[in-house]
Amino acid sequence: MKPFFETLAASADKFLHIVLRPKYLLPAILCLFFLISAIFLFIKPARTAVSLWYPDSRINSKALNAELRFIPYNKDPAMFAESLLEELILGPANSASRAFVPSSTRVSRVIASNKVLYIDISPDFLFGNHNDMGVYSLPDYEPSRAIDLIKKNLSWNLKKFNIILTVSGQEPW
Repeated sequence: MKPFFETLAASADKFLHIVLRPKYLLPAILCLFFLISAIFLFIKPARTAVSLWYPDSRINSKALNAELRFIPYNKDPAMFAESLLEELILGPANSASRAFVPSSTRVSRVIASNKVLYIDISPDFLFGNHNDMGVYSLPDYEPSRAIDLIKKNLSWNLKKFNIILTVSGQEPW
């Protein structure tokens, strides 16, 4: 048994003397970093680009400004639509655009069935944000136009689906 360990120690010593030479060490370290970065590339969640349309911030302007955002990719269209709506509710990153959905709005439920997306959002969408006393303020943007913009955003990014939007389970108009 002793000769086995001696030969193993001798071979490990020989291996380390060869590997620790500068001409082998640098490529080995680079390969190690490449393997580590390749592993992290496949571990992180995939993200996909979506276009979000926001109204222009100038008064009486009917123009829309597009923003490119990256959201987690999901094969389930309901989960993808929910992520897209939550990103839309966050508002624009560009100061040339303005938010058209109150920030207190929440996505209650999204169901995908037979190429139709049923989306239910909270009533804060129609009534605006509520203050500390529980009183709702007027929404910053006309609700009927905001519904059209939400449908435009969803239709633009989910082209194969018909969109039905409800507020607390009821169609707004």
